[in-house]
Amino acid sequence: MLNQLLFILFGIVLDNTQLITLPEPRYESIRIMNYCVWSSVALYSLFYDITYLDTYMFITNTIIGSYIYELLIHTPDIGHSIHHACTILTMLNGYASGMYVYSWGQYLSLINYVALSSSIMSSVRHLQVLGPYKYKIVAVYKSYYIFSKSTAIVFHYWILVENWTSDLTMFENLTAVIFFVVHLIQIYFIYIILKQKTL
Repeated sequence: MLNQLLFILFGIVLDNTQLITLPEPRYESIRIMNYCVWSSVALYSLFYDITYLDTYMFITNTIIGSYIYELLIHTPDIGHSIHHACTILTMLNGYASGMYVYSWGQYLSLINYVALSSSIMSSVRHLQVLGPYKYKIVAVYKSYYIFSKSTAIVFHYWILVENWTSDLTMFENLTAVIFFVVHLIQIYFIYIILKQKTL
């Protein structure tokens, strides 16, 4: 738990001090750091971990803390605010329901955490220093977003269907429904990207 608090506090300190010089906008640089850590730790865990619980707990708790901070201090656009709120709700409901104790539930979440790697490129496109390359970065971001999110969604429901049982509790079913809402938002973003590509 201490390493999770330190991770969240490190991001807050970086955002509010000049401890380290970061490319502007500062919080986008911090988001890049967060998404790099979350997606790479999740990927490592999927390939090299036998038990996923420690990795799952670290990523889940630091996402909750970071998203709450972002919602309160940086106020993202309405789509990302809804996405963050649904993600936090899903994670808290997963704790309340006890769904996180299932190894398949942890595995399923880690797959979704790997797909957070698309958010690295999302933040990179906002860095002022990379302004001259923005068009190319946006093109890479859009293609990677479509690939990573759609792949994660397919794997998510494949694992969910294989492990679904009729004796799941109401809270566990609610967690799956909220996850579905998060995926609908991601599918909507994919639709927007594809629509833009055809214009």
